[in-house]
Amino acid sequence: MAKVFGKNQAFSADAEMTIVDKQGGEPMTMEAKYAFLKGDLRTDMDMSSMKGGNIPPQAGAQMKMMGMDQVANIIAATRRYLTRFIQAQVVLRH
Repeated sequence: MAKVFGKNQAFSADAEMTIVDKQGGEPMTMEAKYAFLKGDLRTDMDMSSMKGGNIPPQAGAQMKMMGMDQVANIIAATRRYLTRFIQAQVVLRH
């Protein structure tokens, strides 16, 4: 990232991520937010916004119903670890 942002130690951005497979299939896209501070990176991904690829149209709604639509990744490069959070929804029924 240093090649792109140079000496800038802090930024945030909204992005549309595109993932292309090696076999040349239809690309998959999703929305994401990035926050970078002094080597540490946080990405927030909206899994319900996934489109294309082999993703069925109803997959986003299903992920949202299960509470798995929001995923956050924290990469602490200075401490060499990755943490992933998935917003899980727990429903208790009587």
